[in-house]
Amino acid sequence: VSRIAVVTSHPLFAAGGHLVIARALVTALEEFGHEASVVLTPQNRFGRQGAAYLSTWLMDLGQAHDGSAVDQVISLRYPSYAVRHQRHVCWLNHRMREYYDQWPRFAQSLSWRARTKERARRALIHAADRYFLDNCVTRLYAQSHTIQSRLARW
Repeated sequence: VSRIAVVTSHPLFAAGGHLVIARALVTALEEFGHEASVVLTPQNRFGRQGAAYLSTWLMDLGQAHDGSAVDQVISLRYPSYAVRHQRHVCWLNHRMREYYDQWPRFAQSLSWRARTKERARRALIHAADRYFLDNCVTRLYAQSHTIQSRLARW
């Protein structure tokens, strides 16, 4: 029996498809005899994403509350893939889309001053995503062909 943490970010007072996927994955893992649990990491509003990445990176998922080892981590999306674990699989749902495929529309909605600020944040988020996906994740899978093509593009 493996102990597996399914990690996803979660904005306060919101529910999305990633939670449905996380809960279904836990159910499937349990049906196959594993012990599994959903771990929610912060997903902060614009301008506070750095704090969410940092707090997620600082999380210790090596042990459960009783001191027993967590055998594997499966993360689903930003910034949950910043979690550090020696067996960390990322089954990528998506990154922060406003800074990727939705950037043109998002940037167009901003004033020139806000656009300048968000352009800098976008560069930082891209760098952080590359770092965490390259250094914290041992295996990376895309949940769809669309996500796979976004990964290849950015």
